[in-house]
Amino acid sequence: MTLNFDTTPQGMNDDDRLRHRVRELIAGQRLSLASISKRANIAQSTLHAWMTDSYRGDVGKVSDRVRLWLDAQEALSSASRFASASVPFAETPTARMILDVFEYAQSTADVGVVVGAAGLGKTMAASHYARTRPSVWHLTVDPSLRRAYGMLSYIADALGVTETRTDRISRAISARLIGSEGLLIIDEAQHLTTDGMDQLRSLHDRAQIGLVIMGNQGVWTRLDGGGRKAQFAQLFSRVGMRLTRDKSSTADIEAILDAAGIEEADQRKMLRVIAGKPGALRGMIKTLRLARMVTMAAGEDLSVTAISAAFGRLTGGGEVSP
Repeated sequence: MTLNFDTTPQGMNDDDRLRHRVRELIAGQRLSLASISKRANIAQSTLHAWMTDSYRGDVGKVSDRVRLWLDAQEALSSASRFASASVPFAETPTARMILDVFEYAQSTADVGVVVGAAGLGKTMAASHYARTRPSVWHLTVDPSLRRAYGMLSYIADALGVTETRTDRISRAISARLIGSEGLLIIDEAQHLTTDGMDQLRSLHDRAQIGLVIMGNQGVWTRLDGGGRKAQFAQLFSRVGMRLTRDKSSTADIEAILDAAGIEEADQRKMLRVIAGKPGALRGMIKTLRLARMVTMAAGEDLSVTAISAAFGRLTGGGEVSP
């Protein structure tokens, strides 16, 4: 769809100014009208007519939606200046062991299991691996996807498989995966039912790809069952590599602080304390990111006071002392 935008800033009314702002975004950010219509929740045909000043409906209503979207875009653009507040992925000793499981499973088309408490960096390691390796799909299960068909539909969407029939979706997914030399990483797998777990085993067998199941201790308890329950025996017998970590190590914490460029001894000490609280490394990283955003906005340097205040805001509790 080609639009002829030839309006100049002189003599614009309010709607013309909005149209001019949209055109500037289209030109500067290489956005399409189709993408804007989705983000602004306006039908593409309506947006096109409004942009060409030929809309015969409620122009004011469309203008209000466009203005709301434009204001949100400006706010997001302003917030992007805080990108440097983010803490980069750090290959901690624990992360390295998790990456080893991924590499093993993908290279051998085998099954791996990663078990650990919340906040140890399992998900960050999986996201990093998926970003940096081809044919890797990192999927996070929630209670709504616990049964086999829900999980299969989720996998199908991630793979671009359009088949939806219950009796065919598993075969369609397998056909897509065969020959991919890929890896499926299933996060929060403790939510899966028995048939969901068995379906993963079936996909692994059919497609001959790597499979890593991640989650809390409940994942391994169900697979092993203390006596290797019969319904999980087939999947349990396929596990070629297992990693269990109960808590982060001092070396993990130090590696993240180094990657984040934290040099002040008092700041490092306080962040170590936070890493030892519920939330572990995840809580420490979120606290540091928020403290940096707040101090950057105020034009101040990072401090233990800002870190303590950020921790209090995140947890809803009091500030923390080193």
